[in-house]
Amino acid sequence: MKELNALLQNLGIERLLPLQEKMWETCRTAKGAVVLLAPTGSGKTLAVLLPLLERLSEQDSAAVCLAPTRELVLQHQTIWNAMHTGFPSVCLRGGHSFPEEQAALTNRQPKVVFATPGRLLDHLKRKTFSPDTTTLLLIDEFDKCFELGFRDTLNEIAQRFLRIQNVWLSSATDTPEIPRFLKQMSEKEIVRLDFLHETETLSGLSFRTYLLPEEADKAEVLLRLLCTLGDESSIVFVETREGVELLRRQLCRTGLSLAFYHGGMEQAERERALLRFRCGATRTLVCTDLAARGLDIADVAHVIHFDLPRTAEQVIHRNGRTARQGKAGVAHFLLAPSDDLQALLPDADLTPSPLPTATQLPPPTAFSLLHLDCGRKEKLRNGDIVGALCKQCDVPFEAIGMISLHERHTYVAIASEAAKAFATQRKVKIKGKTVRITPAR
Repeated sequence: MKELNALLQNLGIERLLPLQEKMWETCRTAKGAVVLLAPTGSGKTLAVLLPLLERLSEQDSAAVCLAPTRELVLQHQTIWNAMHTGFPSVCLRGGHSFPEEQAALTNRQPKVVFATPGRLLDHLKRKTFSPDTTTLLLIDEFDKCFELGFRDTLNEIAQRFLRIQNVWLSSATDTPEIPRFLKQMSEKEIVRLDFLHETETLSGLSFRTYLLPEEADKAEVLLRLLCTLGDESSIVFVETREGVELLRRQLCRTGLSLAFYHGGMEQAERERALLRFRCGATRTLVCTDLAARGLDIADVAHVIHFDLPRTAEQVIHRNGRTARQGKAGVAHFLLAPSDDLQALLPDADLTPSPLPTATQLPPPTAFSLLHLDCGRKEKLRNGDIVGALCKQCDVPFEAIGMISLHERHTYVAIASEAAKAFATQRKVKIKGKTVRITPAR
């Protein structure tokens, strides 16, 4: 196994957080199940992935890592690949080609399978994935899996893994319901690591509330608030998919740079929205609570509650998108006369702020997103793409930002000034193949 310091260096991390260290130490010796309880934004994903390395190194076995959403599964695999562990992985999720996944399972012989519960069960039923070598089952955000209706699916999956020795689970809530298959699989003690109360207070988080009169145009107030925030990033939470789409129609004609995200969108469109937000091609993500948990989005300065959540737990998860890792953040609440925020945050100072009045749009974003019609299928690496852009398109190296390689296509963030040269389609040669580069829509 590679040294821990080398793995952290690959991720650009200097040291582990306390909960990551505790999870690492516990999983090295735990014989049965480990349940990690920690809030959104506390570093749970890395905490549950790092201990896998030692287990895979010690024994001739494989692991399965389940997560409730496609985006979280992809995020897990992205972090895993970034560590350069040397252990091959495969990602199984809905909205992706089943035959391609089947071929990847056969050709790569993965040591780790990242999957959504429904897609994994589909492979198990079709016998395109064998559980015979899997000795460790990891379920991230297992409470969210229950919330999304995967309880029976998880139990059926567990019954098919006959060699499971360890089960690791993580949750952002202190749910009393532990999956019943744990006791079926092992009578050993379940170890609980509870970091909820130690880390759930966001010291850098402040609140701003805006009391809207009955006749106020809420979308107009949001527009003025986003103008007030200038070039700082924000996530706007809306209660329903229909509400997100309504804001899309109301705000897109204003000239604001926005991305939209909800469960009713096509998977490719959802992935593209997150990429645009992560790479800085847009500053604002308008979404449902699907984005409140599990997604790795760094340095969000503002959370805006366009619609008030129904529970205090939802408030916590939404606010967990900002003020992370000791940084400052602001939670904004647009309140209708009937909204009772004090009931959800009884101890918070909710003194109303004046309604925003700014109308000047924020400056253009620093980055734009490009689409290349090639990907991992052509065995491309980041360096191949950087070389082509620099040598064939005269893009300065420092203008190239995030690169996201997919099976058949790639997204590249480049400085907006340099992106002007790609306003129309351009072609480059990469590994002897003609590759088309277009602006990502």
